[in-house]
Amino acid sequence: MASRQPIVLFVEDEMSVHESLLPGLERKGYKVLHFNRPDDAMGVIRREPRIDLALLDLHLPIMGSKIIGVVESDGGRRTGLILAREFRRRFRRAPVVIWTGSPDHDLPRLVHTLGNARL
Repeated sequence: MASRQPIVLFVEDEMSVHESLLPGLERKGYKVLHFNRPDDAMGVIRREPRIDLALLDLHLPIMGSKIIGVVESDGGRRTGLILAREFRRRFRRAPVVIWTGSPDHDLPRLVHTLGNARL
């Protein structure tokens, strides 16, 4: 019996990060669903039956978003948290990893409330 291929949701708007991480994930055998726009990622979170891991950038542009508002995302500075919350609602046990260079000292607490999530 063949083992199932793990599915990773990878959301990052910087192409250099995509180019450096994506090939390694695919070489390790992951099926990677990669996006640079939060609306596209939200659509996949809402319709995919299974995702095993979410790798999310905290800061994602929301200009033109039909789903994520300026206020709730703090002008795009916390868009990854919005995606992580929706991911957690759909995939309760799958781990979430969020990265940022932000000095916001409230972020560890916010990420911790998600459960099975790391900053």
